[in-house]
Amino acid sequence: MYYEIRMYTPIKEKLDEYANVFHTYPEKVFENNGVSVMGMWQVDGSPQPAFVFMLAYRDKAHRDQVFAKLGEEPLMKEYRPKRAQLIDAAVPSANWLLKPVKHSKLS
Repeated sequence: MYYEIRMYTPIKEKLDEYANVFHTYPEKVFENNGVSVMGMWQVDGSPQPAFVFMLAYRDKAHRDQVFAKLGEEPLMKEYRPKRAQLIDAAVPSANWLLKPVKHSKLS
């Protein structure tokens, strides 16, 4: 398995709205492409809201295939303008690609 953690920063007071938009659009696209959405979280106790989610792929090639075709997915075309209205463009997003170590329970 191959994992990815992504973090986006919604505009203050828009975290719940962004979580709903994510659930309606990208979450469904990922699942339709064989990607497991392992979980979604908000950062607790921070003055700056953050939406974090973790994805699981079969391997890195699967991840690359999915992201190569995301631009053509109709739901993602609907999602992008909605996302732009909810994300704080002044705060960069973050993403980490994770490869389990030999003794990981998630390998």
